[in-house]
Amino acid sequence: MFVELGFKVMATGGTADTIKAAGVEVQKVLKIHEGRPHIGDIVAQGEVHIMIITPNNEDPRDKTDGLDLRRLSLARKTPLVTTIAGARATVMAIKALKENKISMMPLQSYFPELEMAKLI
Repeated sequence: MFVELGFKVMATGGTADTIKAAGVEVQKVLKIHEGRPHIGDIVAQGEVHIMIITPNNEDPRDKTDGLDLRRLSLARKTPLVTTIAGARATVMAIKALKENKISMMPLQSYFPELEMAKLI
């Protein structure tokens, strides 16, 4: 779905293989502990616009890489999602923003029966 919204997808190792097997175009990149250039370098260069990192606690090196990437995303102010459910919600939100005009309405429009003076 991210590809349909105009995003280029990058992933490491097995994740890239799984995405590719599903028929989605993906660029396979190295994990931090696998050498350079790695995903951390790509993030540091500002080439990543949103990160989806799901934890892998089985491999201590992956755990360390994940921690480093989360810190890097905070330092670079790159949006970060850490669950599949969060990734689904994020892609749905981005799609909605692209398809619909944002409008603002006062709170009173949602709760006309309430008097604002009573809420304050």
